[in-house]
Amino acid sequence: MRHRYLSLVLAFALPLTAQEPTPTKPAPAGDALRRALVEATVDRTTIYTAANQLLKGSAEARVQLLTNLAAVSAAAAKTPPAADAKPAELGDDVRALMAEAAVGNAEQSAAALAKLAADTAAGPTALAQLDTRGKQVVDRCLLSFVRAKLATNAVYAGQFAELRDFEPLASTTLLAWAKEAPKEATQQGFRGACLRAVRDLLPADKGTDAMRQDLRNIAQQAQHTSDQNLFLTAICALHQFGDPSLFDQVRDGIQKQAEGDAPQQKLMVASTLADLHYQLRQYDKAAEHFRAAIDLLEKDGGNTEGLSTVCYNAACSLALAGKTDDAFAYLEKALQHGQKGRQLSKAMLEEDHDTISLKQDPRYQKLLETYLGSRQPAAK
Repeated sequence: MRHRYLSLVLAFALPLTAQEPTPTKPAPAGDALRRALVEATVDRTTIYTAANQLLKGSAEARVQLLTNLAAVSAAAAKTPPAADAKPAELGDDVRALMAEAAVGNAEQSAAALAKLAADTAAGPTALAQLDTRGKQVVDRCLLSFVRAKLATNAVYAGQFAELRDFEPLASTTLLAWAKEAPKEATQQGFRGACLRAVRDLLPADKGTDAMRQDLRNIAQQAQHTSDQNLFLTAICALHQFGDPSLFDQVRDGIQKQAEGDAPQQKLMVASTLADLHYQLRQYDKAAEHFRAAIDLLEKDGGNTEGLSTVCYNAACSLALAGKTDDAFAYLEKALQHGQKGRQLSKAMLEEDHDTISLKQDPRYQKLLETYLGSRQPAAK
């Protein structure tokens, strides 16, 4: 699906305030990750380099690191430095133990942690540093990943599934960023992307009362600031994690707004309902509303960019619903309308997993060669 921002502002009031991994070898001495974790001082470049190394490495290495960091965090909580104590100077022997604790295999990490915990002089400082630096590296990994996905302008279920390697830190951090984005996150839609990531990482039965309240608060804030994309994403996340009430209220309220005769109002309603059902992964219903929006746009005779986007989103929903022939029909319409302004970029088409079923069909390559003039990579 192509990401877009809708113009329909929800004006009606809502009661939003109611209701065992493969072992890995210790990193070599010059390794960026090791340096970021154990050197006395580091700058942002070192943290960024370590994060990039981790993202490009194996899933097994990421899982092992996160397992080790969880153990480090637990050990650091048990032996925190005294509030008035001067941080201990860490010698090479201590930093070698820190590296094994963080990037060693399970046996190496456990042994190194035990030695650090038993060192009453340097242990608390070493563990506190490891805990802090580890979280900084993981945060940078998450930030880079979310920003890269946003840059493609594609939106689809499972888009952030690779971040499961970073659990359980990932979902906790992403939910916090959905409430308040970090300073480095300046892209439009970042907070909504964080919520979609949480939905990809956690199954529905992992919703808690505290999470649901956070989602209500995010929805309320988004409503007050007229951030419709974040508002709709929040109520769909709330529906997934056990509270469909706000989704139902919003859906019913929007449908009532379609009772008037104004074509523009009907278009906004159809677009919003399509987005709601798409985000809830009810693809048949989403396709129905996307088609209604297309009919209204075609009658209007303008807004070629909007028509290209909605046709493409209809094709995505139909593909996900298993209606392949219909999906191809709308994909061709999207490419026709988007050809002049190049609204459908190669990067977005390559990234979007909604159309994987279409990419396996010879018709897909023929369409792209016709309208974009070059072959696309085979679907993974």
